[in-house]
Amino acid sequence: MFPWNVDADVRDQVRTGSVAYELARPIDLYSLWFARALAMRTAPTLLRCVPLLAAALLLFGMPGPASAASFAWFSASMLLALLLACALTVILTASALWTISGDGASRLLAAVALSLSGNIAPLALLPDWLGRAVVLLPFSGIVDLPFRLYSGNIAPEGAWLVLLHQSVWTVVLVALGRSMVNRGMRRLTVMGG
Repeated sequence: MFPWNVDADVRDQVRTGSVAYELARPIDLYSLWFARALAMRTAPTLLRCVPLLAAALLLFGMPGPASAASFAWFSASMLLALLLACALTVILTASALWTISGDGASRLLAAVALSLSGNIAPLALLPDWLGRAVVLLPFSGIVDLPFRLYSGNIAPEGAWLVLLHQSVWTVVLVALGRSMVNRGMRRLTVMGG
């Protein structure tokens, strides 16, 4: 679900100017790109996640969730993590409106997201001063916080703070992405006008 690549089809549409066809349709461009990001993140994740999780639980002794409540909060948090990742993906896609390919922004976000999301090392292992700062960023809501709910490191009573964190960042990033798409479309020049 990591938001580390630009939608290649949209990038090519912007580069070739065929994004004008999308502008002629009676649809909201941001919503279309968000739906594409949602599909691009959900299908591969489900196809890989279910078999890997089953193998890890059954064959390699991965512990299950701390409790049924932890699993329920984890599931809700993973849904919000998906929306958060999609909001970041659309921002990356919209960056292609200002750059030639959008690859630079994609590579930069990949490095930042991997480091600050808890994917490389759990954020709880960071020094207190750094851990408190990093957990406030949106990236912690993609990996670290959902899995801390799963493991019981964050009790079910405090889960609403995790969901609030993810929801607020999703709303902020959706607003930023929508603004970027709208500004980018106003300045976009396509061959012939």
